Amino acid sequence: MEYDGSLEALFAILEQVCNGTELPMCVGKSAEGQLINNDAFQADLFDDSKPVKKPPKNPITDTLSGIAGELYEASAAGYSNFVYAWMSEFPIEAEIIRFGFALIQAARNADKGFPPGTVSFEGREAAENARNNRMDPAVKTVRDASFKTGHEAHRLSGLLRFSLGNAGIPAALCAPDHFVLPILAEHFTLRFGDSPWAIADEKRRIALIKNTGYEAELEVYNPDHPWFAGIHGTDRDAWEGLWLSYFKAINNESRANPKVQLQFMPKRYWKYLPEVRDC
Repeated sequence: MEYDGSLEALFAILEQVCNGTELPMCVGKSAEGQLINNDAFQADLFDDSKPVKKPPKNPITDTLSGIAGELYEASAAGYSNFVYAWMSEFPIEAEIIRFGFALIQAARNADKGFPPGTVSFEGREAAENARNNRMDPAVKTVRDASFKTGHEAHRLSGLLRFSLGNAGIPAALCAPDHFVLPILAEHFTLRFGDSPWAIADEKRRIALIKNTGYEAELEVYNPDHPWFAGIHGTDRDAWEGLWLSYFKAINNESRANPKVQLQFMPKRYWKYLPEVRDC
């Protein structure tokens, strides 16, 4: 079975399975597979002279209808595991479907006799038991992938380094192993308040944009936009100079532990960390 790579399409397969379609043995992306359904994108969403169509959905907040909503009602943690596992980009779509089906089926079996669409306490408890059944290979695979995605998002919340581009807006670059930008939205919205900021995933050519008065949204990454222009070079701005001076002042070389440092700051992130970039 093939799908277009989007989370919406994966939920569509889950809905088919929950409605009686046989569980797929294998689910793979088509040749045009993609992380998000971006057929409506323009080449440059920042150019106001062009008509801008519907932006991509945020998989954390914008998919809670239909079968996705039922999964969330049955187990909010299971819904997060389902989405985070998809965001890992591992080829485990079949396991993700089996995981979602196990949770929904457990809730439905516990709620027989209740009105359709109702999830009782017993249904949620049954779904949670299914979510914690690591003897099920699909559950273990999904939970492990979900953990890796969440762990990288948590790590990046402390490792992203923001610089002021030509527009004077804090912006950061990264190239994470997993598709974690949507997870970072809440953390940095709380951190910056209503001030604008941006994070670009250079690997996937996607940016998380927070404008004043709006929620953070996923958009196509344009490195020439003023929010990102000016932060790509090796020249250090005044803020980066202050950060390096602070880092040098608090860094105790006599207590250096390279092995521990690599655990918290793996080398794949060093390109974006000015304090270790030249090491």
